[in-house]
Amino acid sequence: KMENMSEDYRNLRETVTDLASRMGKLDAKITDLINIVSLQVRPPAPPPPGTENPVTPGTAPPATSGPQTPPAGLKSEKLYSDGVRDYTGGTYDVALSEFMDYVKYFNETIFAPNAQFYIGSIYYKKQDYPNALQAFDAVLEHYSDNPKTAAAHFWKGKTLLSMGKRDAAAKEFREVVNKYPSSDVVQAARTELRNLGLSSGPGTGAPPKGRSRHR
Repeated sequence: KMENMSEDYRNLRETVTDLASRMGKLDAKITDLINIVSLQVRPPAPPPPGTENPVTPGTAPPATSGPQTPPAGLKSEKLYSDGVRDYTGGTYDVALSEFMDYVKYFNETIFAPNAQFYIGSIYYKKQDYPNALQAFDAVLEHYSDNPKTAAAHFWKGKTLLSMGKRDAAAKEFREVVNKYPSSDVVQAARTELRNLGLSSGPGTGAPPKGRSRHR
């Protein structure tokens, strides 16, 4: 019975994942249609000369209160899939530009937290830790609990650790262990805590003898 229940659970989980993916694509297509209609009804006026505010290469984009009107013909689903393809292929600078455009123009879609997370991941790989930290914070601050929340906490912790901020890093790893015990990164978070000399169990835990407590 346990084996049958386990198999049923796996099948259900796969079905839910498939439905979420389909809903995400539908959401992206609806966003595209809305943007197309918006462009046809009220095309954006060109900015006055000298007032542009481009993103400096190598820095994170400024936070916006809402999505900006995308250029004509720019599709959210294609932009996101191109970003994933380039990220997977190791062309990080191209992927970074694509994901930045995605969160700039489509930051209210279901894939926006993923795109923001990829931005942080790329900065981390480039060892640009201040911008990586800013990007992971954006995942946690600008979006409600989402599939990338646990991973954002974990990689924020790794980023802080790379910056020499051990106590702050431990806090992020604790967040994963305590709030997301079934996440894909929980074991890695436990390992990081043990490497810091901290308990990987629930709660703050007591440090081993001979070590001071990390708060």
